[in-house]
Amino acid sequence: WGVVGFVLCVGTGLVFVTGLRANVPIDAVDALMTDRYLQWKLLFMLFAGMNLLAFYLTGMSRTVDRLGSGDDAPPMAKAIAGMSLFLWVGVVYWGRLIPWGL
Repeated sequence: WGVVGFVLCVGTGLVFVTGLRANVPIDAVDALMTDRYLQWKLLFMLFAGMNLLAFYLTGMSRTVDRLGSGDDAPPMAKAIAGMSLFLWVGVVYWGRLIPWGL
């Protein structure tokens, strides 16, 4: 589900950025170069993608899949989950500020 969610976010984000010209008098490339809130959002999305990749490459996904009811997750899985929450809240926060940067 994490991969599907990430792909959906990237896809809808591309639609948003490429459709900017229809709503505001700025080109998508200009927005990417000048809107610091959009740049922060994209940076947080990049880190969220890297975090998701780390979840699978470190084997945490297999470890978490084997957990039973009431089992405690390993500290690494908890750290990845906490980082994911932080990063996605950041994506939402910076995304809400994008109109102020245009």
